[in-house]
Amino acid sequence: MSRSEAKILSGVPLKQCRTRRVPKRDIIAEVEEKLRHIQNTTGVNLARSRIVCAQANAKSTRTKLAAGKRPALKDLTSDNFIVILSADKGKGTVLLDRQNYEEKIYSILNDFLHFVKLKRDPTAKSERQLV
Repeated sequence: MSRSEAKILSGVPLKQCRTRRVPKRDIIAEVEEKLRHIQNTTGVNLARSRIVCAQANAKSTRTKLAAGKRPALKDLTSDNFIVILSADKGKGTVLLDRQNYEEKIYSILNDFLHFVKLKRDPTAKSERQLV
């Protein structure tokens, strides 16, 4: 890791390094898939109109990062061997080796003493109960 990359991680919270691009297509696809299961057409149309308004009024975020640090940040985010996460506590940033991170995640997910694998995704049932 270069000095400029280390400086970025030590000085700027991860929230300030987020991308400017809002994934509008992804949002629309997810919402449409969820709305497809709702029978109330008035509610569905109202939800669609509110989402359109929210996307139209969304402002792009400005990065508080100095222009000289942007290439170093781009190098860090494009490196497939590391994972950059925000810390659980505080405003820190955590840099992890991707292989170690994935091993830890899989060990947690495969811990059948503490977790039970569900037969179905309960999200749709919970959403129906809310609507």
